[in-house]
Amino acid sequence: FDGSDNFFAGPILPFGEFMGEPLWQGLETLKVANNLLTGILPKVLPPRIRELDCAGNRFEGGIPDEFRNSTSLLFLTLDNNENFGGDISSTLANVGHMRSLSMANTKLRGRLDD
Repeated sequence: FDGSDNFFAGPILPFGEFMGEPLWQGLETLKVANNLLTGILPKVLPPRIRELDCAGNRFEGGIPDEFRNSTSLLFLTLDNNENFGGDISSTLANVGHMRSLSMANTKLRGRLDD
C-alpha cells in the first residue's frame, strides 16, 4: 500500500484484528511518507511486512521493542520525524537481516553492530 504524499492525519491504527478478523495480514509494503500522521508506531507489525516507510510525519516515541521480533522487515524509513527518538541499540540489535534503516532528522540514537 502506498499512501505517501497525501493529507492522512492522526495515528496509524494497530495492526491486529477488527471484529475477530485479521487486518493487514498479507501486507508486505506500507508507505505513508509525507503525511500528517501522529502518535506512536504500532507495536505489532503485519507478519509479512518487508518495507515500512513512515518518513516525513509527526511520529513520537521510539521504535517499539517488538520490532526486533520481525523476521520479514527489510527496509525501515523514519526520516524527518523530529520528535521521534530513543535508543536503537537494544531495539534493533538482532535484526541482522535488515537491509536498510534510514533515520535522518530524528532524535534516535545508539549504535548498531554488524
